[in-house]
This record gives sequence, structure tokens and C-alpha cells, in this order.
Amino acid sequence: MKNKYRLMLLLLTCVCLVLMLNAAASPVIYGVLDRITENGEAVILLEDRKEEWVIEMNELPEASKEGVWFQMIEEKGDYTIVSIDWMKTENVKRETGQLMDRLRAK
Repeated sequence: MKNKYRLMLLLLTCVCLVLMLNAAASPVIYGVLDRITENGEAVILLEDRKEEWVIEMNELPEASKEGVWFQMIEEKGDYTIVSIDWMKTENVKRETGQLMDRLRAK
């Protein structure tokens, strides 16, 4: 019985290790929905890559709108939206508002 539990623990440890290594191989990329074009395409600016990524609107998460930030990963040369990053969206919005207030005060 002990051997059975040891084997299960070892298997679980291996699965966790594989998942952690896989996650480490795919760093999170941040992108912001910059605009929607006239022909219904979404333009996402990739923060650290200084690139634009253009996709169809139906590929965006439901709550997407201009100014929303996404957590993304790159897989085989293409990007995948993992989730909307509401915290980053609110932080950037607040910081932008503060900068605008300072500019108006000058």
C-alpha cells in the first residue's frame, strides 16, 4: 500500500514539474487592444515587442474593448490570448489619468 502512494506521489511530482517547465518556456506577453479597424479587425499592440498583431474581432474575449490589456503567449510563431488582465488595464488607465492631470495643471 505504501508503494502505491509513493508511486502516485512521484507521478504527481513529475506532472507538476512538466507543467512548470512548460509554463517557463512560454513567457507571458502583454498586449493592448489599440483599435478596431473599419473592416472589423482588432489591432493589438504587443508591449515589449514593439509589434502590431491584427486579428478578427471574433477571436477576442467577450469583454474586449479599446484600451483593454491581454496576457498572451507565443506558440509556433503565432500569438494566443490567454486572458484579459483587468488589473493592468486599471493601473494603466489610472496612470494615464494622472499624467493627463499633471499636463493640464502646467
